[in-house]
Amino acid sequence: MQSALIVLATALYLFSFFCCPVSAKNQPAITDDQSCDLTKSADEDVASGHDFANKAIYFLAIESYTCAIQIDPEQMQLYLLRAAMLINVGQFERAIDDLKRVLVAEPNNHLPHVLLSSIYFEQAQYSDALTEINNSLKINSSELFSYIIRGRIYVKLNNEAKAIEDFNEYIRLQKFPTIAALGYAEIGFAYEHFVNAVSAQTYLKQAVELKPDIGTFYLANAQRYRGYSNFDMALDNLNKAIRLTPSLVTAYSERAAVYMLLKNESRASLDCNKIIQLQPQKPEGYVCRGVFHSEVKNYKASLDDFNQALEMDEHFISAYSGRAGVEMILQNYDAALDDINIAITAEPLVSFNYQIRAAIYTSLNKIDEAIDDYETYLHLQGGAAINPDIVDKIRQLKAKITNI
Repeated sequence: MQSALIVLATALYLFSFFCCPVSAKNQPAITDDQSCDLTKSADEDVASGHDFANKAIYFLAIESYTCAIQIDPEQMQLYLLRAAMLINVGQFERAIDDLKRVLVAEPNNHLPHVLLSSIYFEQAQYSDALTEINNSLKINSSELFSYIIRGRIYVKLNNEAKAIEDFNEYIRLQKFPTIAALGYAEIGFAYEHFVNAVSAQTYLKQAVELKPDIGTFYLANAQRYRGYSNFDMALDNLNKAIRLTPSLVTAYSERAAVYMLLKNESRASLDCNKIIQLQPQKPEGYVCRGVFHSEVKNYKASLDDFNQALEMDEHFISAYSGRAGVEMILQNYDAALDDINIAITAEPLVSFNYQIRAAIYTSLNKIDEAIDDYETYLHLQGGAAINPDIVDKIRQLKAKITNI
């Protein structure tokens, strides 16, 4: 076991958990049943997990770390890696199990305490979170992100002095100015919370000067919250991201998606149009607006937008997925199938494309193909336990075969 690789990956994922943007395209989940290639080494599975995590394909990262654990169950760093990914998909109880296992074997390892504190913070269990942070800092007083989490807790608890003190300590310990920008932003938003507009503006301006794309930090948080349907926190972080980096197109796209999920069509439309205003010659805004038009059943306008996107960039794959969905609704099944096949060939790990194609196959009475695609979707989206509706569709399709 190349422990240096695992330690490096652990540190990278711990950092990415707090501040690095991820893709929202693949909805992360956990697979219930999986088979591992036990002829591979644990290092190979760790390297695969590292690659999947960097691409924000968390379900496959979790599978890779689980396989590595099967090969080398005594290597505690593997549980730490898996726990970080489990947190990213909102599977807190499984993550806690992994982290407590690490602490039993390695009581002087501060990283499990940091990740436990982040879980308890997200669950609003602030007393437990503070206990874990104190445990972390007893082991390693220079652990940066413990100060960020504790500062955020003190903001929630309306303790201005302690919140500002912790954020300043993070800045003092941070060696890289662009990363220290997060501390300045946190102080700025803390002062806003405590109704000190002048100080808030000063610190937020300083954060942007240090890192012009500082909004990506908050975008990452928002994507994680949206991943497990905490829409209030997703919107809070997206608003911060846009406030800090008004040109951050992905933040508008994410916010539009959240508004659509909340059935706030007017705000979703505003965000899609803002993307078009920012990047009129790029396809992102037109795809966003195409999805919006589809949601409000304006299918002609939706197709016009997806077509416009593909005229701008014929390789912009999400436009094919969106157009396929609309063509399916309009019962243009051949056109829908052509588009969704292009999308799946280009991006075979995007789960919802299989769900679209399965629905198309069902409409075409291609039952075997529909079952295969629904089962692929199940695998990518976490298995039967958390997708009962898909399991029911498969059961109904298999019943059709039996009755033929």
